Amino acid sequence: MSWISTEEMKHLLGISDKTLLALKNNTTMFREGQDWRRKGASARSPLQWNQEAVERAFTNWKRPAPSTVETFEAVEAK
Repeated sequence: MSWISTEEMKHLLGISDKTLLALKNNTTMFREGQDWRRKGASARSPLQWNQEAVERAFTNWKRPAPSTVETFEAVEAK
């Protein structure tokens, strides 16, 4: 397996580090231990990414239909 830094992974995918981390934290796209891991023992240590697994997950992940994504258009501010 080829484990690379967040910096390298974001460049390979062509996305920002914020987007990569949001996909990790807010979707089911990436799985700990398979797609990403911590570099050290601390919960705050840098992440490492499995290049092949992440590229496969990013390519094959089924994005939600736009109609199912919650927006605030219908909410009127008072």
